[in-house]
Amino acid sequence: MWFDGDFCGECWGIPEKSPRNPRESPSDLFETIETLPYKVQLILSEFGEDDITYEKCDDILSRCEAEGYTFEYGLDAIPFNLTKIN
Repeated sequence: MWFDGDFCGECWGIPEKSPRNPRESPSDLFETIETLPYKVQLILSEFGEDDITYEKCDDILSRCEAEGYTFEYGLDAIPFNLTKIN
């Protein structure tokens, strides 16, 4: 899984100082997946390095939102900025 603590924005072509780099967002919960509720962790575990698509992001986002979490992604299908919905 790409979010197992070894996630590197540069590995996905995101420059270190990019606003889309998860390392630049202190509140990005993708950095601390292990602190999320188990059900959310299961949903996010469906992401894989080889099969991340725009459609899959949309599906997983909908399911995360039902659990009270949201994230952003671009047309490149790279998710970032996972946060709890207030």
